[in-house]
Amino acid sequence: ASVLSLGVYLSLQPVEHELTKELPEGLVAAVQKNVGKGYRFEDLAVAYDELGVQLYVQVVGKAPASDEMATGFRTLISDYYKQPVRVRLLTRIAIDTANSGP
Repeated sequence: ASVLSLGVYLSLQPVEHELTKELPEGLVAAVQKNVGKGYRFEDLAVAYDELGVQLYVQVVGKAPASDEMATGFRTLISDYYKQPVRVRLLTRIAIDTANSGP
């Protein structure tokens, strides 16, 4: 019954809440600009599911990104959408193999 209720609820949502396949203009540039010191922007991926939009922001650094950076991205990205957006910040750890010896 709850699954059926969810389906009916989602089908009755106003048109403005329909998922868009395009990223809002300027979003990628804004994300790149707000990457913390010591990190490099690598990728932005979008997933669509029954709950809405989920964005995966991937940065590269020598340590996991801080909670403050993640919160900043969530706030920044939510300003670009008229619907709830889930944001996941992923950090790819870069290991400097050039200085690791023979």
